[in-house]
Parts: sequence; structure tokens; C-alpha cells
Amino acid sequence: MFWDLSGSGGYHLLVGISTEHSWIWQVNRVFRGVILSSPLIQHKIDLYAAGLEYNAAAGISLAESRTALQRYLSSLDLLRPAKEWTRGSIQILEDYHDPTIAGGIYAIVEESVRLFNPGSPSQRIPHKEWEIPIPSVQGYVRDYSFYPGADIIAFAALQEETCVYLVVKFVAASSLRRDSDVQIVIYLRTLSSGGFHPLARCPTISYPQKGGDVDDISFISISSSRLVVSAPLEHGGCMVIWDWRSAQILFVRQPFDA
Repeated sequence: MFWDLSGSGGYHLLVGISTEHSWIWQVNRVFRGVILSSPLIQHKIDLYAAGLEYNAAAGISLAESRTALQRYLSSLDLLRPAKEWTRGSIQILEDYHDPTIAGGIYAIVEESVRLFNPGSPSQRIPHKEWEIPIPSVQGYVRDYSFYPGADIIAFAALQEETCVYLVVKFVAASSLRRDSDVQIVIYLRTLSSGGFHPLARCPTISYPQKGGDVDDISFISISSSRLVVSAPLEHGGCMVIWDWRSAQILFVRQPFDA
């Protein structure tokens, strides 16, 4: 059975059947009769075909909803860019994540962070484009997040620290043992210039993950005062929440099912 809801009426039903299933034709006639006799059902199908959904709680009439749908479809047909810019070649490095957008700012990480504000002619916001450096880290930046409302960008990296212990087995024998811990290190910078943020008490904050089984950052998000980082572990994952302004750790959960 095949339903086709893409037509302008939105209620065409196409069925491929064999002779021994001829009863399906009768069911089709019933469905077709119900749909053709109900303007509301037809409108709901038209909304579905446009990627929309009928909202009975909106308190508008069927005629008003139909008019709004036609206005919406007409606006899409007339949609044109307000302005166009031609950008140079942009190459995304394999070690970094996909481009990110937040608060109307578009960021692309190459050897530095390139930032774009496409602007808004209707709100008289001009187009702006700038670049900030990536902090010097051991290894490379695993992920990043930014929040234009606080002029803050956070870069996440992993740093391994190896501790060597002298283990005494017997009175006349001893051995060396090496334990590796991986630190989740966060570098806080201003989004506007890439310098130290005046509200961040510590420009670099970290959390040591005992056991050294962290090899990536799965999620990072920053807001006006909170910073959340999640990292996968061998058995589940860990999550840390900071107040990035004071560098205080507010919450730690590990391990949990990733």
C-alpha cells in the first residue's frame, strides 16, 4: 500500500493490490469519502505536506488557518536573500568539529577561529567578520562552545599526566609503578578578541579524570555562568558542571551510561 500526500489536494491514495485483495478497494472508497467530506481533514493533510501541524489550541477558524497556510507557501516561493557575500576558500581541518552557530554568530575552526555575524538588514545589524587565536594547548582542542551574550568562548582539551610511584614489595626489593590521569582542561577566552575574560577568575580550569581512560570530549556547552562538559569513558561517561566565573565545580557525575 502506498500513500501519496504530496499533491495540492493532499488526499490522493494510491494502492497496488492483487486480485485476491480486492476488498482493499472498498476500504479505499471509504477513506476517500471521509477525506473528501471533511474540509478539516483535507486542511490537516495540506499542512502535513508543507511540514506543518494543525494546532486546535490556537483558537483560529479553519478559514483563517487556510489563509495563513497560503500566505506561508507564497512567502516561501518569493523568498530571496536580502544580501549576498562571497567568501574565500574555507578548509575545515579533520581534527576539528563541524562549524557552530550560537546567538547569531557563526564560527569555523581552522588554524584559528573565524567568526561571522551575517547581520540583519531589517534590524539594522551590520555584517561583521573577525578572527581569534586558538589557545596554545598540549595536543589540540577537542571541542569548543561559545555564548555571545557573555562574550565568552570555551575550548576543551585533554592533557595526560603520568605519576611514577616507588612501590616497596619486600625489604630488599622495590619497583616503579606508573599511573596516568587525564585532565579535562578548559580555556576561557573572550569571543570578541580571544583574550582573557575579565569575569573569569581563572582563565584555565581543569578536572582530573582518574584512570586515564578518557580519550575525547563528547559535549561542551557554555552559558552566562555555567559550563558543562561530558566525556566518554570505557564504561559509560562522566559529566562536570562549573561556574566558569568563579571556577567552582558545581556538579560531577561519573560514571553514567553514555
